[in-house]
Amino acid sequence: MFRYIYRQRRRILVGTLAILFATVVEYYEEGGMDAMISEPEWADILGLSLAILFFSVTIATGISLYLLVFRRLRFLVEFISFVILIFAIWPPIAHNFFNLEVGGWLIYRPSFIIPFIFLILLYTPLLDASPIRGSRNATRKFSSPKSAEEIWFELAPGKVPAEQHWDKLLREIEPADNDPVSYEAKYAHFRGLYQLTTIKYTATEPFTHFKYNFSGKVLPRYAGAQNGTFEVTIQPKEKGGCDVTLSLYQKSLFIREAYNLWLDDNLGSQADLLYALHNQKRDWSLEGSYRRRVLKQF
Repeated sequence: MFRYIYRQRRRILVGTLAILFATVVEYYEEGGMDAMISEPEWADILGLSLAILFFSVTIATGISLYLLVFRRLRFLVEFISFVILIFAIWPPIAHNFFNLEVGGWLIYRPSFIIPFIFLILLYTPLLDASPIRGSRNATRKFSSPKSAEEIWFELAPGKVPAEQHWDKLLREIEPADNDPVSYEAKYAHFRGLYQLTTIKYTATEPFTHFKYNFSGKVLPRYAGAQNGTFEVTIQPKEKGGCDVTLSLYQKSLFIREAYNLWLDDNLGSQADLLYALHNQKRDWSLEGSYRRRVLKQF
């Protein structure tokens, strides 16, 4: 559970800062800081700092509890926090920069329309036609009680039959024609859909390290998140078991893909899933949740 909350730390931070800033703006606009600004005293500054700290912890705790209960609606954290933020900062902006007497629909409409536009742009393909692309380089670690040999065979696609691979979404994998280091893989998704992927190893050091490029067989303009490089390093520990390092390198991601992969820490979620599987712990990860939902159709 705490691993899942940790992986959502960026979403919690974004929501907390947005709501906190909105609260500070409202407090300032109502004159709550006038005395402190004109005649600052250490007691007032200390009291405000403690109040901000307490309020921040309260918000972060509330968001964390929400994320535990409503995992599939986690995007509402950004939406609601930005609604609150725009609601707080729009009136002074409209009055000071546009000389508008803000009231009625001039307050409420922008407060919902702007975050709604933000939500659409970051969660739908509307910006896919844009030439702007993102990249993702991440490294995460987990500990396993298994031997280096077991881990290497379990994690390296194609080194064992698909049913022995750790990722049960891998339904089929066969060596590619005329290329001894490449494999053709078939991954399951919802509604009977499958993703065909070519895997080409660029480095293999049995039981300690491997690295491969993966390329999804999709139209080039949709290839962003389907292409990249995955690397695994296995380091045996003196007292048994291993430390496993996962690395993922991706470029040419759509804005929505880069944003969501960063916010959900997808590689960290995958490391948490593997940790739970290897250590026989309960799995709270988003990657594990997605796989369980897909595998229900089989």
